[in-house]
Amino acid sequence: MSSEVEIRAPAEQTEGTRSQILRWLKSVGDTVAENEPLIEIERDKVTVEVASPGSGTLREIVKQERTRSCLAICWGGLRPRVRKWVPGRCQPGVGRAG
Repeated sequence: MSSEVEIRAPAEQTEGTRSQILRWLKSVGDTVAENEPLIEIERDKVTVEVASPGSGTLREIVKQERTRSCLAICWGGLRPRVRKWVPGRCQPGVGRAG
C-alpha cells in the first residue's frame, strides 16, 4: 500500500525564508498528475507555481490560501495513484523470461 506524499516547495525554491500561498489550483479530492501546477505562491514579489510531486488524489491542504509560510514545511498531502491488478488483463507469454 502506498503512503501519502508530502507537498512542499521544490529544493530550488527554498532559498527565500518565507512565502505566501496565493491559491491552490486544485481542491481536496481532485486528481492531479505529476508535475501539474498545484499551488501558486508569492516570494520576493514574484509569483511561482509549485508542481505536484506525483500523480494521485489531493488528500489534505495544511496551509490555506493567503497564509505566510516557511518554504521547508509541509503544505499538503497527496495520496499516490495505485494501479489495481485486473485478472486476465495480462497477455499470455508477455513479460515472461524463457
